[in-house]
Amino acid sequence: MRITLHQCNVFECVAQQQSITRAAESMCLSQPAVSNLIKQLETICDTHLIEVIGKCVHMTPAGQLFLAMSQDIRERLAQFNAELEYLKGGLIGTLRVAVVTTAKYFIPKLLGDFKQQYPDVAIELTVTNREDVIQRLKENRDDFVIMSQPPKGMPVIIKKFFEDHLVIAASPRNLLAKKKQVPLSNIKEQAWLIREPGSGSRMAMEQWFRKAKIKPNINMEISNNESIKQLIMANMGISIIPLQSIELELSVAKLVVLKVKGFPIKHEWYMVSNKGKKTSPVAQTFLEFIHQHEHINYRHL
Repeated sequence: MRITLHQCNVFECVAQQQSITRAAESMCLSQPAVSNLIKQLETICDTHLIEVIGKCVHMTPAGQLFLAMSQDIRERLAQFNAELEYLKGGLIGTLRVAVVTTAKYFIPKLLGDFKQQYPDVAIELTVTNREDVIQRLKENRDDFVIMSQPPKGMPVIIKKFFEDHLVIAASPRNLLAKKKQVPLSNIKEQAWLIREPGSGSRMAMEQWFRKAKIKPNINMEISNNESIKQLIMANMGISIIPLQSIELELSVAKLVVLKVKGFPIKHEWYMVSNKGKKTSPVAQTFLEFIHQHEHINYRHL
């Protein structure tokens, strides 16, 4: 008996869902059909590929090998189809990009412009936290990931993407809002709103705190910039935040930028990919598109 692409697809779905039942629902198959397919694969491989602990499906070491092989086959087929179409003079395929949450303020515009120029390209955009982005990078699930703090100690290729700025934002009701220049002594006394540990924004904030020799009075830790903005508007504290993320609020005077020495701070963004990863025609075209349009400032669109 030969292994089929259908069997590989179902196995990948079981691995992703960690459940035969959820995989069956996802693929519009019956649970017995999925169970039988897994048993067929285990018969072919003459070993167990999965084990069920509680209600959760886990991959055995052999299952991990099978999963890696299946994913490699799928990626190679997609690469072949894309390159074949490219030789025919067209561009089809899928561009897979994962970004940290703060990048959602500028990436949609960039991808929209790319899609308009290449309408036959499908785009899969994943917006998540830094930890998940790094995990996706380890699993080689995307063409690129976009982040402000690239991981260390991983075999990756890092390319500068663009530069934005970090500012200290406050409510217009904050007593410092109308000061022409805010001294650091006043900043030290403020209640601070900061991102969760591990986020790129948190790392940038901590770097500035150390440089300025400030021990912040942390009022709250929040997992996303949207909540931070709402809390700043409610005058619950101040925060260091990307300028691009508050442009709408600034335009309607819901927030103000405090004038503090050393601000705004330059904030680099990077495109990161795994070393040795073969760049598909779609991914290569996207890189060329960015290079051709690097003069466009997507922060203000």
